Amino acid sequence: NISQHDLYETYLSQYKLAFSNVQGVGAMCSYNGINGSPSCSNDKLLNEILRDEFGQSEAHITTDCGAVSNLLGDPINAMNDTYATSFSINNGSDIEMGGTLWANNLELAINIGLTSEAVIDAALERGYKPHFVAGRFDDPADSDWYSLGLSDINSDYHKQIVHEAALQGLVLLKNENDLLPLPFGTTTNTFNRVGESTHDESTDFGDSPFLQIAVVGPQGIAQAG
Repeated sequence: NISQHDLYETYLSQYKLAFSNVQGVGAMCSYNGINGSPSCSNDKLLNEILRDEFGQSEAHITTDCGAVSNLLGDPINAMNDTYATSFSINNGSDIEMGGTLWANNLELAINIGLTSEAVIDAALERGYKPHFVAGRFDDPADSDWYSLGLSDINSDYHKQIVHEAALQGLVLLKNENDLLPLPFGTTTNTFNRVGESTHDESTDFGDSPFLQIAVVGPQGIAQAG
C-alpha cells in the first residue's frame, strides 16, 4: 500500500508537471495496482487525479497491452470478460490495447446495464481528439505530416535526439568519491553491466519488434571498442 503523501510526492509529481505545466494530452495506464486498484480501472487515479486535479479533463488513457484481460485475475477478479470491460471503461480508460475484450463485450455491457453509451461516447471523444488536433484528418495538402517519408523514420538526426534524451534522463543515485564524470581521455580496461538481463539483448529494445536502433548490451560494448 502507498500512503497519500508518498503517492503524491514520489509517484505522481512528475505526472503533475506533465499534465498541469505542459498540458500533456494522455498517458498509458500500466498493469500495476495502486492500493488494490489496477491502474487501468482506477477511477481515483485516472479521473479524480489526472483529469480533475491536474486539469486535463480530456486526457485520453490507453491501456497497456492485455491490461483489461488482467482484470480477470487478482486483485479485481472480474466475473467475466464483460465485467472486466466495464470496470476499465467506466473508471477512466479510453482505448484497449493488445486485446479484443472491448470489441467483443461493449455491446453486451450496455445491454445488461454495466456501462452506457454516454461513457463510450466520452471515451471515443477523448481518444480521437488528439488525432484531430494533430491534423490527421485534414486535407493532405494542408498537413505537414504528409511531407514526411521513410527517410524520416529512424534517421540519424532522430537517433541523436534519442541519445541526448537518454543522457539527460539518466539519474546517478550514488557517485562515491566523485568517480564521475570521467575526465576526458580516461582509459579503463573494465566495464561491468549488472543485472539479470545483462546477456539478453532482446531487452535492449523493450518489447517492440518494429524499431531496433542500437545495441547497448555486451555486444554493443564490444562493437564500440
